[in-house]
Amino acid sequence: MSGKKEESYISKQRKEFKNALMNRYANMSYAVFDWKGIPDEVPKRYPEKWLYELGMCTMFVPEGWDVPVCLQVAQQSVQKNLYGEPTKWRAVAPVSIHGVTDVDLTEKNAVIIRNDYTYKATRPFVEAIVDQMVNVELAMRMNINAQKVPFIFESPDGLGSLQNKQDFIDMMECEPAYFRNKMGEDVFKIWYSQVPFLGKDFIEVYEAYENRILSYIGAYEEPFEKKERLITGEVDNLNEILDIQLKGRLDERKVACEKFNELFEGFDISVSLGRDQFDSESERTDEDSESEQEDGAGSSDGE
Repeated sequence: MSGKKEESYISKQRKEFKNALMNRYANMSYAVFDWKGIPDEVPKRYPEKWLYELGMCTMFVPEGWDVPVCLQVAQQSVQKNLYGEPTKWRAVAPVSIHGVTDVDLTEKNAVIIRNDYTYKATRPFVEAIVDQMVNVELAMRMNINAQKVPFIFESPDGLGSLQNKQDFIDMMECEPAYFRNKMGEDVFKIWYSQVPFLGKDFIEVYEAYENRILSYIGAYEEPFEKKERLITGEVDNLNEILDIQLKGRLDERKVACEKFNELFEGFDISVSLGRDQFDSESERTDEDSESEQEDGAGSSDGE
């Protein structure tokens, strides 16, 4: 007999929904910055995966190699100067590789890429907010269920607890049922809960939490633009704060690119905001569409 306790239905729901949200925001965070010039040998999700998870990573070209590696920094190996900046460190990988994980790295043969000015990872903030979003989601589901079964019932002693549970599940799944005993008396005593439907309130709280995540990772441009209760000046101030935070993260990545390109000849690695690329593609699409319309109008006139 196993001593392992079976996971409850609510616990499974919580875990599954949290994992789905964490994957969603991790993917969005990876796409906020667009890296160019990194060889295909380095998986596309790096270095953003390390920055999201750990707050920093290291990139260098091992001796005798012609492609760079982007790896975690072994925290226990970091030596710092008077100002707390790393002066010597080592890379860590799932497997030990001679010339990669056993080499002392410095600013002369590698670069440190920071997620922000404080070396802080993005994930802890996202996870803290996601935990609150999961609470809101589960509370909203309970509120919806209260509308599906808007009463509390008491059954006689003759019915076992397992049967009570199954009856309740059937009603929660909208199975029509009305239970009476052989004598025609009601099997269940009913008390109506009169729980109000709060769906809109839950959605507003949920969206407020999500906006905090999206604005924090830089995936949501001007999240306060549509808030009618904020005046124009307040909107501008809030968006300016978000731009400053995003700029700081972008600057750290640009500095790392410049140092890497200076340190290793033949590379031209750069980084920009991913949405700048989307904006450019959108503008080109609009220009092509306008050009096609003009060409079509010209053809019609010629006819």
